[in-house]
Amino acid sequence: MNEHYPGDIFPTAYWPFPIERRGMALYSTRFVPTPLAAEDFGCLDMASPASLLKAIPKRQTEFLAGRLCARAALAEMTGAAQTPLVGKDRAPVWPRGFCGSITHSHGWAGAVAATLEDWQSIGLDAETLLAPKRAARLASEILTAHEQKSHEAETAFYITAVFSLKESLFKALYPLTGIRFYFQDAELAEWDPSGYARLRIIKTLSPQWQHGQELEAVHILEEDRFLSMIRVPAP
Repeated sequence: MNEHYPGDIFPTAYWPFPIERRGMALYSTRFVPTPLAAEDFGCLDMASPASLLKAIPKRQTEFLAGRLCARAALAEMTGAAQTPLVGKDRAPVWPRGFCGSITHSHGWAGAVAATLEDWQSIGLDAETLLAPKRAARLASEILTAHEQKSHEAETAFYITAVFSLKESLFKALYPLTGIRFYFQDAELAEWDPSGYARLRIIKTLSPQWQHGQELEAVHILEEDRFLSMIRVPAP
């Protein structure tokens, strides 16, 4: 892989979670949104989506940073540089035998790649902590009635956490079901602010993913950035 990327993007290995890194690789980078040209995407070995070339610099750099992190994660896992393509639904298309997830938030991007021998799917999401007033405005959209009963439900940290955890859940289950679902279709079954959670889907998505099924999650708070991950174990 090249030593220098457009926008001074330098993916580095990163593992902040209090769990074993079995069958996974996670890379992250900081970036500064800068205008990019078509040739800047040459380091990806993939065609840049036409719509992206007309996007604002922030969106362009987010895409490039996320894909470069994914490329680095796959290179660690496989020994070969490969970049997830863009599917018709704009979701990443991972190489055969692998799954993964890409996220970015306010000048930071990360991507995790995993082997299908260990994990069916994986969801990763980063969110900058919501400002208290914005969190209060979004609370009823993000939190279910059950979650609103939590003694932390009025705090920006809790609302940001639920937002991120549900985003990770969506990223983990959408590739397996092909069904889009929303904040009110899942809820926290268990919540430990120190780094663990369990989420329950409250809408049947497929014969394999029925109402009431649960998945474990891990999360951290680092530099006002809430990062969460949900893994779906291999059968």
